[in-house]
Amino acid sequence: MLSINTNLSSLIAQSSLKNSSLNLNQAVERMSTGYKINHAKDNAANYSIATKMFTKIGSYQVAEENVMQALDLLNTASESLLEIESYAKRLRNIAMQAKSTSYETKTAAVMNLEAQALVKELNKVYKSANYNSISLFSDPNSLSFDSMPKAGESGFIDETNINIKSEYNGFIDNPVTYSQAEVEAMSSIDDFDLSVSKKYKITSAEDLAKLAEIVNSGTSTQNGIFVLSCDIDLKDWCDANGNWIPIGNTTYPFKGTFDGNGHTISNLKIDNETADYQGLFGYEGQFANIKNVALKNVQVKGKNHVGGLTGGGRYSPINNCFVTGIIRAIGGSVGGLAGSSGSVKNSYSTCDVSSTGGDYIGGLIGFTNGNIEQSFATGDVILNNSYGGGLAGYAAKVINCYATGTVTQTNGSRCGGLVGTCSNIVNCYATGDVNAGGWCGGLVGEGSNIENSFATGNVQSSSYPVGGLLGIGGGIIKNCYAKGDVSALSKVGGLIGQYGGSSIYNCYSEGDVKGGGGTGGLIGCIYKASGTIDINNTRALGNVTSTSAKSGSFIGFISITSDNTNFGKVNILNSQCVAQSLEMIGACTKNDTIIDYDMSLMLAGINGISNQQRQIGFHIGSNGDNYSLMVIETGVMFEISALDIDITSENALVTIDDFIDKLSFKQAEIGSAQNRLESVLDEISIQYDNLVSSRSTIMDADIGEVSATFIQQQILQQAASTLLSTVNQTPSIALQLL
Repeated sequence: MLSINTNLSSLIAQSSLKNSSLNLNQAVERMSTGYKINHAKDNAANYSIATKMFTKIGSYQVAEENVMQALDLLNTASESLLEIESYAKRLRNIAMQAKSTSYETKTAAVMNLEAQALVKELNKVYKSANYNSISLFSDPNSLSFDSMPKAGESGFIDETNINIKSEYNGFIDNPVTYSQAEVEAMSSIDDFDLSVSKKYKITSAEDLAKLAEIVNSGTSTQNGIFVLSCDIDLKDWCDANGNWIPIGNTTYPFKGTFDGNGHTISNLKIDNETADYQGLFGYEGQFANIKNVALKNVQVKGKNHVGGLTGGGRYSPINNCFVTGIIRAIGGSVGGLAGSSGSVKNSYSTCDVSSTGGDYIGGLIGFTNGNIEQSFATGDVILNNSYGGGLAGYAAKVINCYATGTVTQTNGSRCGGLVGTCSNIVNCYATGDVNAGGWCGGLVGEGSNIENSFATGNVQSSSYPVGGLLGIGGGIIKNCYAKGDVSALSKVGGLIGQYGGSSIYNCYSEGDVKGGGGTGGLIGCIYKASGTIDINNTRALGNVTSTSAKSGSFIGFISITSDNTNFGKVNILNSQCVAQSLEMIGACTKNDTIIDYDMSLMLAGINGISNQQRQIGFHIGSNGDNYSLMVIETGVMFEISALDIDITSENALVTIDDFIDKLSFKQAEIGSAQNRLESVLDEISIQYDNLVSSRSTIMDADIGEVSATFIQQQILQQAASTLLSTVNQTPSIALQLL
């Protein structure tokens, strides 16, 4: 049948051509993309499954990158530790050499110079090691705030500001006053004449003993200048009891000038715990002056007023001296350099100092009536309930000083890593731990007016008040910080235990704080009777743990009293503390009664911050949960300052071995983390491969099958096009018939 109006054959051909075109396009799409599912309409269920697989595969790829970055970070840390280990091993070898008595003094000094150079390089690696701007070994909290001053910047000092100069053979300042020719031209001590001012040379242990005999007999030495012409060994020079007889006593003090001229007196020994004023010098009078002398390997034990260089002195200065060895006492006023003294400059002590009772114990000076300038102590000092300090028991002023020894004692009070009791401290620091039974602080037990100073040791006491920097005090505290953990009975602060001064500015604390009533991240407690305390630009970065409600993350409690007219006031500005469960200020009392005090103005100056943990986290799984998070410690890995030692000291090997043990332990931690990360990397690879395979099964096209379909649809399209052309002729045929 022929029809003009309806060409059914053409419609059929057009439909076939359309279907073949669609199938051909689909085949082309699958061949070009490689996927058999390119749209949800291709296979809705499998498209949904494949989409989830794509997401998971992407997560595994990111996790793999995170693991690789973590491995790179740990590899960097491990390589840096290996370099530090090599320096530490060389230090140990030098320390072993220094133990041998076959080396002369100058050779031992050269060993110490090499050791100091190694320590500097070791510290350089320690401080510069970083990965992608992440400091690997330093404390990230100390770098958290651009506004906070740091050691070596903005007026702060650091451990390298006050050091032994190699060109001065272990002295801080140039110790040579006279040439050798000038010394040789001086009179012999045998020709001593008290009637004239004269210079006398000390050439031997016998000459030194002769000086002690002259002074102790009551002959005045006020006009005499006594100069060492060479190094002296006191090993075989002692009394019938095996002890050195000190030069001078409280009845007949030494009053002249003693100039070591850069020479060393070694192997001083005193063992007399029933006697006071024990040391090379027993007691110096008001006109005495001691300078430029080194004492090495001293062993001194006495009762009260005990030191390596001098047992005690009355306003007499000591300049450019140092002592190494061991100092022991059963009483007070005990120090590595001097039990008590006047001003002290350019001096240090590496002595291990301890006392079983009494007040004023110090690594350098136990008690001083003058100033201490540019001085430091590196020995261990032990104190409980005692007036004592790592540098000085009492000092009117301390400038450019530091102490690195631990501080401990069994009975007494006022204990500090640097000083026991002191005012006016500038450019000073202490790095040793403090263990006490009374008032104590990482830098000062009791004091005021502290500027550009810091303490890094842990502080612990069975009593109160206790602070990371200052136990109890007042005045102005400026540009200071404390890094150690602090724990005590009560009145405990990360920076200050108890404060009643006028201003705390530009200061921070980093250690964790534990205690009872009056425990605070920055200050344990404040007592203020009239007047104002301004606290500005401060940070408390440690966590606070307390058994009392009168504790806060910033200040434990504030006690305001009046002078019968005006009450005290506390202003807090631009300050921060770690946000935790405690209130920022635990409580406020007025006339010792807890009141509903409006602290809004004070609290407006403080804001809580998240505590930056000393660690870094990597997401090493495909999920964002805690199971996929691996935390790696990147903060303070070990106490580097422990290696600020005299290589010839008795405890040098112990210190170095302890340091190497810490390095080994940290390497083991890093190695364990590396093994875990490599295992995680293998696991991610397996998961990734299996997931990609499963996705391929669902998504990937069978190229052979698609190619056959492509050819088939091409043939069908060509056939449909030919037939369409033919059937489109049907209407014209019908018209021809008409």
